[in-house]
Amino acid sequence: MGDGGLKNELRGVRGLRVYRRMKHALARWVGRAFWFDHLSAAIEYSMQRHAERRRPLTYYEFGTGSGNTLQRAISVLRHIPGSRIYLFDSFAGLPPTADPRDALSGWNEGDFAFSEDYIRELILGSGFPLDRVKFHKGYFEQTLTSALFNELQSSPPAFVTVDVDYYSSTRSVLDFLMPMLVSGATFYFDDLWSFDGHPEYGQLKAIAEFNRLGTRGQLIPNPIFWNRIYTYCNHQFEFAWP
Repeated sequence: MGDGGLKNELRGVRGLRVYRRMKHALARWVGRAFWFDHLSAAIEYSMQRHAERRRPLTYYEFGTGSGNTLQRAISVLRHIPGSRIYLFDSFAGLPPTADPRDALSGWNEGDFAFSEDYIRELILGSGFPLDRVKFHKGYFEQTLTSALFNELQSSPPAFVTVDVDYYSSTRSVLDFLMPMLVSGATFYFDDLWSFDGHPEYGQLKAIAEFNRLGTRGQLIPNPIFWNRIYTYCNHQFEFAWP
């Protein structure tokens, strides 16, 4: 093979690499957009069901991060009169943890830190009324108190985003919410597959314990909206025919 043939072949290999990178990037972008469409649909469906049942149209988000999921929620909620948003975050990133069920390579204390001011600016830019948003700032062991539960129990969540990474933080969220949940409350667990489906780590373990130990109700995977969406139902289903 002459130099010209070798150069042409190398160009072909390099071109194939570029093509594959572009194809992979496009697939990721399309997949993410498709997933977010499912997330939007799940939020809208949950709000509709709660409206039909004359329940509060409330969106709870635990772990706001950069606000990507929040913006997706707002794209739905801004068209729903009376909807309200409750945000729970330290705005200081991941807390320290010594629990081995939280430990994942690449997660470090302080990761995913975005300030409260940053999130406020996102909300203002979205056009959603800031007076319909309530911030609860701090680590969960400080903020998820009995006093706060008493304040919120008349406005239980219709939709809950749990983007807190850790098993321990997910358990704190679920334990706090359990006594106020009504059937039809829908959950999105952002980090469900961070441990590749291992049942003894992360959010999968927290959900399994919630279902096993909870005497009031359980979380059921919702196949309509893919594999990170769960719907809660009370054992004594309150919306059954009398």
